[in-house]
Amino acid sequence: MGRNHEQGPRAVPRGGGSGEGVVMTEDVRELVEALRRLQALLPGVRGFDDDRFAEFNGEWQRTVEALKDAVFVPNPGNRNPDRHKFEYAAGAQAIQNMLDLVPHVQRYMAAHYDRFDVLKLLDVGSGTGAGVNLLAQLHSDTMIWSKLQIDAIDYVPWRSRWVATQYPKIGYTVMDSADLPSREWDFVLCSHVIEHLSDTQPMIRDVLRACRGFAFIYCPYNEVELSPGHLSVVTEADFEPHRPCEVIVQESMAFYGPGRRCIMAIFDCRER
Repeated sequence: MGRNHEQGPRAVPRGGGSGEGVVMTEDVRELVEALRRLQALLPGVRGFDDDRFAEFNGEWQRTVEALKDAVFVPNPGNRNPDRHKFEYAAGAQAIQNMLDLVPHVQRYMAAHYDRFDVLKLLDVGSGTGAGVNLLAQLHSDTMIWSKLQIDAIDYVPWRSRWVATQYPKIGYTVMDSADLPSREWDFVLCSHVIEHLSDTQPMIRDVLRACRGFAFIYCPYNEVELSPGHLSVVTEADFEPHRPCEVIVQESMAFYGPGRRCIMAIFDCRER
């Protein structure tokens, strides 16, 4: 069935933007003007020899790292207290979790949507944004089947700037899942979130309510000893009130250790 939402309204505000119409303070104006001067000079990079390019690229990479430091907010009480841990530990785990999900998302995409459809996807509890950015890289065009417009929500305000600067194709919003509009997205993903809640049911209901296509909930399965920050032991019973659904239990590199597996529940929300 064909869908094209590319011209439709966004239910969740998109990140980024040109800044037109915004009244800028002097410090912001200076930075913006410096960036525009830099943009005008960048075509000259094509003419650099290898030594000049290496010198330029070193400064460019230091500038990128400085921006990351500027938007990251340390949290000493968190298991990812510094930027390196947040980007390369939590970020790597998020990517691996998405690698586990991608074959199933694409399986349902190919079975139920057309090659040139433009579909809407929401990631609930996106964290670093690195995981869902993998889908943005795969599906920002129709080379790999349907194109995805990707939104994400999380409850940590500073992460909106992190995602805006690192993953500009993701429309990130600080929002509670209870405030999501109903039947707005063709795909809704919720990866490694519900185990952090003492009651999994409200989040599951929010995910299913927001979806008009297919919803995917993924998390650790039947933990013998709860990991730090986990408040619920999730099993098939958590999804029983919401059947029918496809349930898959599998091992994952993102959740390692003897007997440590993950559970994925996939829901067809088209007729719910």
